[in-house]
Amino acid sequence: EIKLVNLLNFKNMLSFNLKAKIKNNKIHISLIIAFAALIAAFFWAAIPLPKQLFFYFDQARDAFSAYGIWHNFHLPILGPMTDIPGLFRGVLWYYFLAIPYALGNNNFYFTGYFLLILLFSL
Repeated sequence: EIKLVNLLNFKNMLSFNLKAKIKNNKIHISLIIAFAALIAAFFWAAIPLPKQLFFYFDQARDAFSAYGIWHNFHLPILGPMTDIPGLFRGVLWYYFLAIPYALGNNNFYFTGYFLLILLFSL
């Protein structure tokens, strides 16, 4: 009787482990699908980026401030101005933009791809 009980317990343990493994494989498959979807979305956004990236007044202002931080060591204490007179955004945006502009030799396409990669890494 003891051997029969041990065999039944082993069979129950084996079937439980198989069920757990199947559940874990479902989790792994869903992670693989989610990761593949994220990669596809990244390339869907990255391929047309040069056609969608424009360099207007706001981008020029930010690039000029980032250039001043990196090359002239000009450290601003006010960020970009808002539509409300006398109200400014945080200055960290300029300091953050100084990094990709410096690494990309002031190329705004490099900065656009840098921000896209940062967006998808979060």
